[in-house]
Formats: sequence, C-alpha cells, structure tokens
Amino acid sequence: MADSSPLAGPLDSAGKVFSLAGELGRDFEQEHRSQGPVFMAGGESSRERHREKINEFIAAVLDLRNAIENPPEGFEIVAEQLRNAGKLAHHFPQLSGRDILDQWPDLNRVAHDGYQAVKEAAKAQRLDDPFAFVDAPAAPSALSLLDRFPTTPAGHVAFLEFVRDEVHYAADAKRKQFARDYSNATIKNMVSGIKWAEAGQRVSLLSDLPTDAVEQVARVLRRELTPGTVEQIDELLTPAVCNLRDAY
Repeated sequence: MADSSPLAGPLDSAGKVFSLAGELGRDFEQEHRSQGPVFMAGGESSRERHREKINEFIAAVLDLRNAIENPPEGFEIVAEQLRNAGKLAHHFPQLSGRDILDQWPDLNRVAHDGYQAVKEAAKAQRLDDPFAFVDAPAAPSALSLLDRFPTTPAGHVAFLEFVRDEVHYAADAKRKQFARDYSNATIKNMVSGIKWAEAGQRVSLLSDLPTDAVEQVARVLRRELTPGTVEQIDELLTPAVCNLRDAY
C-alpha cells in the first residue's frame, strides 16, 4: 500500500543518502577518536580509505538533484535535509587529511535529521487513509527501525551505534544550547525520542560477544537518560559502543 505512493521511490533514495551519511559519520568519528596519524607512511590517506563510500554518498545525492530542486508535494522537509547533505557532498572533493575526518559531527547530524524527515514524510503519506491501521501490522514501513536494524547480532550492534549517535547529537545540542538558542523543551524532546529502553533490551541479546565489552555498554544503558545526564552518558557510551564494535 505504501509502495503505491509517488513518494515511495524518492523516500527510499533519500533514506540511502542519510544511511550513507551515518555510515561515514561513524567511520570518520571512530578514526578521528583513535588519535592515529591521518597519513601513514607507505599507507593510504583517509580519502583513499573511504573513497568508495564517499563517492557512493556523492552519487546518491546527485541522483536526487531534481527532487531537491523541485520537491514533489510532501517531500519538502526531506529535500531541505538533502540540501544539507548536498553541501557536505559538494565540499568533500576539496577536503584532505584530517579535514575529511572532521566532518563526522555534520554527517551524523545530517543522518539524524534526514532520517527524522523521511520518517515524518512517510507517515504523512498515510494521513488521508482512515483505515491505515488495518494493514500496518502486516505491512510495516520499509523505513522502520526493525528493518534497518534486524534482530541479529550485526543488527543489534548497529542499533546500539545508532543510539550512540542519537545520544551524542542530543548531548552536543545540550552543550551548545544557548549558542544555538535551543529551548529546554527542544532538548527534552531530543532526549525523550532516543530508544533508550530498546537499546538496553538489544544489548542483553549479545550473549555471543565478549562479556566485558557487552557489560561495559550495559552498565551505561542502565543509567537514567535525562537532559541532565545526557552529556555524561555521551562521554561513557561513545567509547563503550566503539569497544563493542571492535569486539564484534
């Protein structure tokens, strides 16, 4: 039913852009935090190591040029976020060395805001159908979190990385609240929208991974996530999830 919408194709393509932005953001952040040299003697540069995914991201943005310039009805909020992705894609060829890795916060932000825009646009497409609830359980949206992060070890780890990025984005907003003129309600909404309880359930299913790495994440997830604790939790969750990914 949802596939019959004229926005199904553009939304799927936009989802790919934001997914690639999230992958690059996570990769760049991990490499940036490793504190290793950007150019290794006799090795590859950061651009060369990530060239394939960078080129895929640029191509995915360019494929949506018409939809960005002339967004169809209902696609406007997604097109706005795609413009932000386009700004990053446009500047990638001009960057080198650590300047490339320094783009990770913007990539994570584009991935977060873009996914939210896609989710809202997809939901809006069903507002004119009063019986949408009838087939919703049998035909979940292709953009659901379960589809993006299936109930497999790989899906659980990827979901925890997603939650880590959500926490980091909210913590960054809290740190820069006054500079960016965010209200307390805005920060509260950011934090309350994080799938914190589900993250706790997911980590409990990773029994096949090293116990120490799993428990490090689990300890953080047992804390209460609030606007007042989000910054401290961000500092604890980021290295814990990175260790879990390394263990996996």
